[in-house]
Amino acid sequence: MLALAVACLLPLGAAATPNVAAASTCADPVTRDCVQTQTIPVGPARPIVHTTVRELQFNLCNSGQAPCYHQDSSPGEAAGVIDRYTPTAVTLNEICSRNILDPSAPIPTAMARAAALAGDPTVVAAFAPALDSVSHEPYRCVNGDEYGIGLVVRGPGPATAKVRYVYRLQFARTDEHRVGVCVTVGGTDFCTTHLESDDPAVAAGQCSELMDVDLPRFRGAVAPPTVVGGDLNLGAAAASCVPADWGARGDGGVQHVLWAGGFRLAATRIVAMHDTDHPALLVDLSRP
Repeated sequence: MLALAVACLLPLGAAATPNVAAASTCADPVTRDCVQTQTIPVGPARPIVHTTVRELQFNLCNSGQAPCYHQDSSPGEAAGVIDRYTPTAVTLNEICSRNILDPSAPIPTAMARAAALAGDPTVVAAFAPALDSVSHEPYRCVNGDEYGIGLVVRGPGPATAKVRYVYRLQFARTDEHRVGVCVTVGGTDFCTTHLESDDPAVAAGQCSELMDVDLPRFRGAVAPPTVVGGDLNLGAAAASCVPADWGARGDGGVQHVLWAGGFRLAATRIVAMHDTDHPALLVDLSRP
């Protein structure tokens, strides 16, 4: 059985409004934040205490527009990596909505297998579209799907909180406005983002906005354990926007995994990919 929910939320810091009925987009995407989520029941939980969070970051280059596009083959390759490493959370950039919101697609199917092996009863998928810089409607893949970012997390239950945020700072000469998305699963916040690729100064500003404004609002005073994976497009310069109480590991290029709230780094691995121009970045974190 599949439970599908689409929630439209006001931006961080604004007053909450009731969830609306399932729809592909929000009525006013300029002033409202959309997070499409689905929870896939896997089975009964087993009494297993997970001592490690394994985060797997991908940029799948799957819009159909970029030269790195490989005829929609990168999600299947990513599913093979998921089967190999059974991550707790997968963060994804440059994807189409069906890549994670269709429960029969390769990535959610692989995460369901990982959840069953680990004894987790559910898989939570969340997707947030980038925005067209002119119309402010969701940006589109060539196949017509909404294009953007997302994450898939296995855990003890559905998302208890979720938000998408559109960066206030955007590159003036781009057709795509960048966003971030977070969900809370099992008491841990999981987030992903894809920062500006054409202007390093804008990417640095978006990173500062993420770390200094958006994440503190989402995490609140309790500041639960948090994991962020994404294509920050900053290389080594990403270190300049990461607060001192956060940890960070990169792939030697533009992708990073960040963490806070007591996690400790256990291992890092770079996984070669053939159907996208980015490797996968795998980071194991010991739970606080």
